[in-house]
Amino acid sequence: CRKRLSKHIYNTLGINVKPSKVRLSPTPNDLYAWKILPEKRRTFSEIFTKNLSQHSINAYKALCEGVGISFEAVYASTYNTSKLDRLTPISPSSRHDVSFSAKIDHLQSVNVKLQEEVEVWKEKANTESHRAKLAEEQHCGVREGLEEQLRKMYEGNKQLQEQVERFAASTEHLKNMLARCFEGLGTALPVLEEMKKGVSSVVVS
Repeated sequence: CRKRLSKHIYNTLGINVKPSKVRLSPTPNDLYAWKILPEKRRTFSEIFTKNLSQHSINAYKALCEGVGISFEAVYASTYNTSKLDRLTPISPSSRHDVSFSAKIDHLQSVNVKLQEEVEVWKEKANTESHRAKLAEEQHCGVREGLEEQLRKMYEGNKQLQEQVERFAASTEHLKNMLARCFEGLGTALPVLEEMKKGVSSVVVS
């Protein structure tokens, strides 16, 4: 377990600490400290209050499984800035592991950028939706206007058709009346001719 913790300190911070010198509660002279993820503090906070030699096998197992995942080594300057001048920066090529704090920070940064992009796309979507709604309303207005014109044309055509039918009925009625008149004249004319002849005979006598 000490070797695992020692290797993690070196890979993460570039600080070489002998396994026998690894402490769960580093002294003020140590260049490293331990940082526990907030959601794992209940599990590991008690473990880090004791020395390694005071723990059971289960605690060693938890430490070996959790190192670099549930907790990590950080520079002591994270908690004590007065030690910053004693630290030597480690180049990225000399570190084999990236601390999960750095990963979390990176993921949070990516998440912020993604949220910003989401907001931008949401704004674009809202704008396009508004434009589509306006276009649809305009289209509906034009369609309703055309439908109203068609309705009026249909009603006008219906009225004209009714007038034509009425005129046709009136014309038929007049034709029938004229036919009866001509028929009456055809009957009356011979009678008038006979009466005219009779009158002429009386005058001559």
